[in-house]
Amino acid sequence: MAAPSETLVRVEVVALALNCSMNHARRAYLKGNLPAPDVFVRKGFPRPACWWKLSALAEHDPHLARRCAAILAALDSIPLKAA
Repeated sequence: MAAPSETLVRVEVVALALNCSMNHARRAYLKGNLPAPDVFVRKGFPRPACWWKLSALAEHDPHLARRCAAILAALDSIPLKAA
């Protein structure tokens, strides 16, 4: 698993940063266009969950990592009761 200080990015955030669907983002890493996810949770319905370390995305594509970080920062600024 990742260190506690490491930021993890879900496939939904990666897809939003790439401006594509979640299925397209999944196919992208299966084809090798994205690095393989760092963390998998195979238990899950309807699909297993996967996360990338932000540092791994930054090594692959710094622009993608900056977009993911901006999306995560925006999500953190929304109060839970407002969502």
